[in-house]
Amino acid sequence: MTCPCSQPLPAPGTQKAAARVHIDHLALRRELGGVPEIREAMTAKATGRPSANVGVIWQLLTRSVYKSGDLPWLAAREGCQNGLDAARAAIRLRQIKPDDGYFAVEWDAATRVLVFDDPGVGMSSDEIIGKFLAIGESGKRDAVDSGEAAGGFGVAKAVILGCSRSFVWRLHTRDSLAVANGINEEVQVFDAPARHYVELRIMARMC
Repeated sequence: MTCPCSQPLPAPGTQKAAARVHIDHLALRRELGGVPEIREAMTAKATGRPSANVGVIWQLLTRSVYKSGDLPWLAAREGCQNGLDAARAAIRLRQIKPDDGYFAVEWDAATRVLVFDDPGVGMSSDEIIGKFLAIGESGKRDAVDSGEAAGGFGVAKAVILGCSRSFVWRLHTRDSLAVANGINEEVQVFDAPARHYVELRIMARMC
């Protein structure tokens, strides 16, 4: 029996189409993108992380989450909770005596300055930048119970930091003075005379 492969090929007729082998890269990525080894070998086109417009987030938190709109009262409440936590921490560290804890609020209607004052442990410059200025971040996540932290001071501090372009505040804590001149300005931290209590001055319009 004669092997078919030894027979001559038939004469070609009219060419119907022509092509070369190619790779559909998009289809290949879709099919293989879920394979860990392939995914690791793929070159990233771009990288990024979720971000937010701080001014818009402030407005949402202070006007949507806190629907009462009484921002001076809300700021005083959050400041009081934070001052209570700070004073308790100062007592545990024996920086103050148990009877020396307090939280003071002063409102000057003429200058529109709201002042919070407490003898708490205060914050370092790194804590001001990394914790206090980061909405949602808090230095109290390791608290054992409510005896160590009455307030989270993570999202709620938005009412203290403010949402108005004319809203400014100053924070004097330990040996640092933080100055904010509006939501679109950089917060500057300066060296200041050391003190064992925190003074937060909220000035101009609340919102």
